[in-house]
Amino acid sequence: MPPRSSSESGSVNKPHALFQTITGLLVIIYLGFILQFGARVSLILLTLMAFTTLPLFISKRVLTVETVTANPANRYILGAFLFYSLVWLIDVLVSDRADVSELERPIKVLICVALFLYFSVVRVDAKFLLIGLCASVSVLAFMLYQSFGTAEDNRYGLGLNQNALAYLITAEVLLLSALLSVYKKVWVRIFISAFIVTGFVVSLYTGSRVIFLCYGGFLIIFLWVHRRELTLKGVTAAAFVALFALFLAWKNDSISSRFIEIKPEIEAIYSGDYSSSLGHRAGLYKLWFISIEDRFLLGADDLELSDMAESAQAQGLISLMDRDWLASYSHFHNEYLNTLMFRGILGLLSLVSVLAIPLFVTERDRKLLLSAVLTPLLLGGLVDSPFTGGTYLVFVFVMVALVANLRIGSPRSDSQ
Repeated sequence: MPPRSSSESGSVNKPHALFQTITGLLVIIYLGFILQFGARVSLILLTLMAFTTLPLFISKRVLTVETVTANPANRYILGAFLFYSLVWLIDVLVSDRADVSELERPIKVLICVALFLYFSVVRVDAKFLLIGLCASVSVLAFMLYQSFGTAEDNRYGLGLNQNALAYLITAEVLLLSALLSVYKKVWVRIFISAFIVTGFVVSLYTGSRVIFLCYGGFLIIFLWVHRRELTLKGVTAAAFVALFALFLAWKNDSISSRFIEIKPEIEAIYSGDYSSSLGHRAGLYKLWFISIEDRFLLGADDLELSDMAESAQAQGLISLMDRDWLASYSHFHNEYLNTLMFRGILGLLSLVSVLAIPLFVTERDRKLLLSAVLTPLLLGGLVDSPFTGGTYLVFVFVMVALVANLRIGSPRSDSQ
């Protein structure tokens, strides 16, 4: 195809600058003022922008198969998105217990595919992501302040359940931490650090113990990515930050009380008492191993967790009391086990592709930002099911699409 003339190129690039600004403002609105109200509402503005402008880009030949597939990283990440959505879509359509509500997840991911294509053309500047994250942390901190003292167990969800808020605010804190690598000016780093501390304090009031698995895991990733630049001063600073975080956590009753409970909860499990939080997880994992049999290939699309509990009790493998509380759960409190049980090996591969591919095919700065988005799912998924709630699921796919195409400001990122 012959190159465009300068006048034609200008006519395309000029609208791009406008679209970048408008989309950047929408990202700020999404993160700061819409995300907290649920997944369905949070998609509306970005989806409208994508679907109204993609036809324009296609007609101008700005968006073509060649432009999308020219970047290997984008090609693989887009493939992971499509693989995940199609596996879920086909599974729901052929399932014996097909439900219209089950279509919601693959449809949301397909919408995020359109957003990915849009972001690949209109590359949002990193400053909009930074402002949006700071706005989100500010809103969540204000909401916590407004509702402080209203929770009986001192654990807050602020419109979401506590775990959903924990994954969301933890991902935002980790993203802000990753942005410290992008911005080199001291005053900007101090500004970002203030919001990191604020977000960390908000995460403590969710009462989730999983967040420390996420924070610890990301700290290791952060140090590994910057291993060639590490100095004694840097390691000392990282150790100080870790100790300060632990001090804040221990002074927070909603967290410290839950860590104090770990030892008696484990002792209770060994005595056959599964009534605690850890006990429920142990009981769910036991039921998973009892029920998996040959279902790992295609998944148990004909059964609910309550059916498995009923069957295990009928075989004398669990007690009647355990059956009653197990039947009240809809998932196994482990994203990987849950996906393998209900979606089979293809479902698990699609989940792993979403987690692994973005981390392996992108450059260093982008890799750290993507690690921040995915760590709560990667590590939190070992003891919970973060994707059960739609808000964090949408957040992950939107943020991966955004970060994979983010304008970080270096010539290399712009020419990627």
